[in-house]
Order: sequence, then C-alpha cells, then structure tokens
Amino acid sequence: MARGGGAMRCKARKFIFTVFLSLLILTAFAIRSSAPTPTLTEECKKYIAKYLGESPEPNKYCFTDTTATTVLVYTPKDEEYWGSTVDAVTTIAIFGGYSYEDKVNKTGKIDADKLKEKNGGIALTDEDIIWIAEHSDGEDKFCYTEVAPTPSQTFDTGRPENPYPSISGEFVGTIRTNTTIIATKLYTYACEGTGGHTEHAIICNSSWCAEAEWEGYKEDWMNISFNRTVVLMPHETYNITIVTGSYPQIHHTSSLKTEDGWINCTEFIDANGNKYNDWIPAIMLWS
Repeated sequence: MARGGGAMRCKARKFIFTVFLSLLILTAFAIRSSAPTPTLTEECKKYIAKYLGESPEPNKYCFTDTTATTVLVYTPKDEEYWGSTVDAVTTIAIFGGYSYEDKVNKTGKIDADKLKEKNGGIALTDEDIIWIAEHSDGEDKFCYTEVAPTPSQTFDTGRPENPYPSISGEFVGTIRTNTTIIATKLYTYACEGTGGHTEHAIICNSSWCAEAEWEGYKEDWMNISFNRTVVLMPHETYNITIVTGSYPQIHHTSSLKTEDGWINCTEFIDANGNKYNDWIPAIMLWS
C-alpha cells in the first residue's frame, strides 16, 4: 500500500503542477491589456526553440505545439515533467525549475538566469510567456533555420611580428572558434634556425579529448598527429594544453584573435619555472 500511495501522491503533484501552469497562462492572457510589451530578444527566442523546442528537420528549430509533451524539464523539487515549450519556459522562468541543453548527459543547465542572460539581461515576464504560447501553434509557430557554417580545415595563429623571447615550456589555454574547424594535425612555427616543436598536445571539451605526441626529428617533425579527428564547433570553448620543445615562435599576448576565432592564454610555464599569462605558441591546426 505504501508504494501505491507514493505513486498516487506523485501523480497528484504532477496534476497540481500542470493545473498551476495552465492557470498562470490563462491569468496572463486575462491581464494582457495592462501587461508590458514582450521583451524577448531574437537570441532568446532561438535559444528556447533549440533547447526547449523541437527540430522537425535538420538545422531547423521550432517551439512545440502548446499541447505537446515532448520537452523534458525539472520542477524545483527535481521531479521530471514532460510538456511543451511554453510549459518548460513557465516552469523555469516562473517556478524556478530547470532543464539542460544536453538532456542525455545533463550538461548545459538551463535555469531562469540562463534565460535572462540570453534575453539581454532582462528576466522573462508573463507577457513573454504569452508571446511564446501565441507563437507555438499553426501559422504563427516560431521557427528558425540555423545556417551551418562552412567547415574550415585550419585554425592558424600565424607568425608573430616578434617571436622573441622564446623558450620551451607548457602552455595551458582555451580556443573558441567562429566556424567549424576539422583538424588531424598540429603544426608549430619554429624560431628561425631552431628545432622549435610541440612534444605533446591535448584538446578537450566536456565529452572528449584528442591527444598528439611528437615522434622526434623525423622528416615531418614540425607536425604532430592527433589520435582522433579534432572537430571544433563554433562559439564553444575548448581547453588546450601544448608542451613545447626547443624554441617555438611565441605570440606575446594573453588573447589572440585569428580569422577563425580566438586562442587565449591561461598560463605558460617555461623550462626554468617562470610563469606567464601572455605567451601563446604560434601553431596551426590543420588536416
């Protein structure tokens, strides 16, 4: 009996929560004439459609119908709730619930602060929820198509105007691209007349890592090959560690903008133990 009673209580809570959502939306409609103008930014609309909506075809994202039960969201008590886009946004923005960008691995938490960030720093209002509800069905359904960037085969820091001072060491930093980068190798720009190279490199995000090891002064000694293809997606941040040998060319800056994005220095520890936050080895990721 105790187990059956628990299940009934759980269903009752979900029913009450659903009624709350419905009442909130109906109340918002009732007071709409005196409510403020919707504040939803295009970035916020697209973010909601992509992560709290549906994808009817590749690279196309839409709000779900208001009657849908396909969006997973969690109540403030960590209970699963399946509903529509407007249900999910209401649960998050009004009741303090949450969801995830990656719902399988539960990464990229979506909460009220995240929606506020995507909405230009303005918290979502009842009027915003009304707008989402009105654009969830029929001809007014909100959809957008994400244009897939053309993959680039290189991420190239180029040669610095002045590569000195230079010494071997360990670089720790991040890469954030503005286009898709597909690479299998890392090339190191050596200071003229030296054997500057990368002995070890690793690139990671939260779900994968790619590593490359130097094999000595062979024919292609300035290149090292990764143990898997490196795919860097636009506007995502990746951690990168580079252990250099001899005298690689160095960009003396904490943050370097390239044609395909940014590479930033967290720390560079040279062979003598000196620490810097503005040394970036000159490299190229390529295939």
